Amino acid sequence: MPQSNYLLLVLVLGSLTALPAISVDTALPAFPEMADSLGADAGSIQLTLSAYIFGAAFGQLLLAPLSDRFGRRPLLFAGLAIFVTAGLGCCFATSAETLMVLRFLQGTSTFAGRIIPRAIARDIYDREEAARLISYMMVIGGLGPIIAPLAGAYLSAVFGWQAVFGFMVAYGVIVFIL
Repeated sequence: MPQSNYLLLVLVLGSLTALPAISVDTALPAFPEMADSLGADAGSIQLTLSAYIFGAAFGQLLLAPLSDRFGRRPLLFAGLAIFVTAGLGCCFATSAETLMVLRFLQGTSTFAGRIIPRAIARDIYDREEAARLISYMMVIGGLGPIIAPLAGAYLSAVFGWQAVFGFMVAYGVIVFIL
């Protein structure tokens, strides 16, 4: 594979591995503002994180194995489409309960970032080269937990909590295009 294609592959798969961190860590700083805006208590907003994590477990357990059956690409695109759609819904949520349901859906979609990039690496390379590719992916994916809380705090403070989910939508769309 030419060097430029390999770098693009590392960038795309690494960006996918950052998806779960982006979707969790970006929202955390906005919790107090979400509670105020939605007229909910802090516990209800914290349940949106629990709903997300439960959805992520559900997605990994039930949906990720489908990528073995139906192929990586369709499930990857489906996961990103669900992520973006649920994120858009979160932008317009008017209650904590609605936000919980949408965060559950968003959580189910992150199998696209947790499972599929590693499977792709193992599909296209032998063991040693796949390990090298996965280590490069983790470097990029490791930036997610660093950048996400900073972006979430800034966006929430300047533009409101809905901008946090707008950021997630934009991130999902960019990764989808790549």
